[in-house]
Amino acid sequence: MKKILPVFILSAFSLVFLFQGSLLWGQEGRALIKINPFTAAGLGNDENALIESLVRSYLADFGEVVSPYETLAGNFPWGSPEPAGRQPDYILSGNIYLEQGSRVFTLEIRNTATGETSSYTSVHRTTGELALKARSLVEALFAPAGKESETKPVFQAETITEQGISGSWRGEPGIEMILIYPGGKGRMIFSSGAQMALTYSVRGNTLLVRQDSPNTERFYYHFALSPETARQLAAQAEPLRWEMLLRDRGAILRGAKIFTNVDLAEETVEVEWSRIR
Repeated sequence: MKKILPVFILSAFSLVFLFQGSLLWGQEGRALIKINPFTAAGLGNDENALIESLVRSYLADFGEVVSPYETLAGNFPWGSPEPAGRQPDYILSGNIYLEQGSRVFTLEIRNTATGETSSYTSVHRTTGELALKARSLVEALFAPAGKESETKPVFQAETITEQGISGSWRGEPGIEMILIYPGGKGRMIFSSGAQMALTYSVRGNTLLVRQDSPNTERFYYHFALSPETARQLAAQAEPLRWEMLLRDRGAILRGAKIFTNVDLAEETVEVEWSRIR
């Protein structure tokens, strides 16, 4: 990774320069998004700069981007100067820190008109994995909602509370029901009849769910695998994990499922759980 990272960083900065054509010229009617310098603990400056640059470039899809660096805009193209007499519509900041070898990344956004602040937290094993998912993390903060969204970003992720997510959910193929209990515990009931204990925690506005039962072949029957492959997965697969956002007034949990595939490599797919009661 250390040999590859400098090349990756150059690519990230190239992306930023490609976006400058739109960033250096204010576009009337677009939301003004101010991005503060990201903070990092336990990571090198290059890694932090890489993620900040990628996030900045993807923000350009949702509005005009400005930052505290704008006084240098004439010499170093970080973005456009803040328009005279206009305050940002949104202020975004980011933080990355190491926890048990993983990168914990939080994006926080504040709506200056309402004062509402919301955040999205995700966990990644490597900086490369975080970089690959940077676009989807930004999109988790902003999403189109009709014609108005062409000029203003619309924040969708809702605040998660233990009381708000407790109950019964249904969603993925091969899974009959997901039960979430108060106190950080849960249970998943498979179509095969197998049951998996779950633990969960909340970071920012992200629900982090993790398998808390030893693997068994019956967890993989819905993949239509051979008995031999199911046994291999049961013996070698990492615990299943989910990173979910709450939407639609508490009716939907949507996000990523992280699992070990048949090649024994980590894979991520988008999943959705719907509330039953």
